[in-house]
Amino acid sequence: QDYLVHRIIEMAIDFDVPVIFHTGLQTMYDHKPDDARPTQLWNLAHRYPQLRLIVLHAGFPWLPDAAMLAKQYPNVYLDMAWTYLMSPELSTQALKAFIDLVPMNKLLGFGGDMSIVEKVYGHLMLARQSIARALAAKVGEGLPKDLAFRWIDAMMFDNPNRVYKLDL
Repeated sequence: QDYLVHRIIEMAIDFDVPVIFHTGLQTMYDHKPDDARPTQLWNLAHRYPQLRLIVLHAGFPWLPDAAMLAKQYPNVYLDMAWTYLMSPELSTQALKAFIDLVPMNKLLGFGGDMSIVEKVYGHLMLARQSIARALAAKVGEGLPKDLAFRWIDAMMFDNPNRVYKLDL
């Protein structure tokens, strides 16, 4: 129980801003992988229902754990940032599962913590390809095309606009 984490969350609630937790793959060699598991956030999602809690990288590589967290708690959102770059194939498979499991309003299809514009553009191209492959597969399995387009709108515009209160 970290006092500062709880205090920051309380302040975020007061200021009505979301809190992003960096989950999943880490770049440091001395980290403990279990510390980055999305399941470490269950207690915060439960304790602070008014918090908009964003799971960065959708918990990659623990994508099913993050999906269950987002399914279980109305205040948890999955941000697919960097997932397409880490593994286009796993990202595509995760998106297919998320469409079955996670409510449409909980998935942020593209985002990031990158600062180099060329990498952002490249990641966007990978994201578009993975999203297209996942939704094409789901349409092939019977998902109506209009619903597939609604998923695209939700992931790529509506959800980030709402969650971050961008008023675009």
